[in-house]
Amino acid sequence: AGQIGYMVASTGSSAGVSLGGNQAYTQADFGFIEAGEVSGHVFHDANSNGVFDAGETPLPNVTVTLTGADLNGNPVSLTTTTDAAGEYEFVAPPGNYTITYNTGDPDIPPALTQATTPVTVSLTLNAGAEVGGIDFGRDHPGSVGDTLFVDANGNGLQDSGEPGLANVTVSLYD
Repeated sequence: AGQIGYMVASTGSSAGVSLGGNQAYTQADFGFIEAGEVSGHVFHDANSNGVFDAGETPLPNVTVTLTGADLNGNPVSLTTTTDAAGEYEFVAPPGNYTITYNTGDPDIPPALTQATTPVTVSLTLNAGAEVGGIDFGRDHPGSVGDTLFVDANGNGLQDSGEPGLANVTVSLYD
C-alpha cells in the first residue's frame, strides 16, 4: 500500500459488449494498480542556486511533460501546465519516466534564457510514491564587461587619445 491512494487502470477501463436477453458476458476483467505522484515547480531562480527559494517568482502556464513507460512497457505520455504558483503535478502508474518542461514556452519571460537546473529529470516512479521537488529554474545570464584603458587624466572616462589595454586578465570575485 502506498501513500497517495490513487488507483489507475492497468488493463483499460472499458469494454464494448452487446448482449441479448438472458445472455451473460464474463470476460470483462479490469485491472488497477496504485499510482504514484510527481510534482514540482517552474520558477525564476533569482539567485541562480538551482533551488526554489522563498520569495522567488513562480512561472505559471508553462508546459510540463511526463513521458516513458509503465512497468508493463506500455507507453505513457502526460502533459500539463503549471498553475498560478508555478506548480505542476502528474499522477501516473508505476514506471520509468522523464519529466521535461518546454524551455521555449511563451509564458517564460524572454530574459530568462539560462536554465539553473537540469531541463529534464529521469526517475523511476513506484506505486504509492510521492516524488516532489522536481523543480525547474530559469534566470537571466549576467555579464560583466567593457573596456580597460589608460585613463591618462584620471576622469574615469575613456577620452580621445586614451588607448585601450590588450591582453589584460580580469578576475571577478564574489
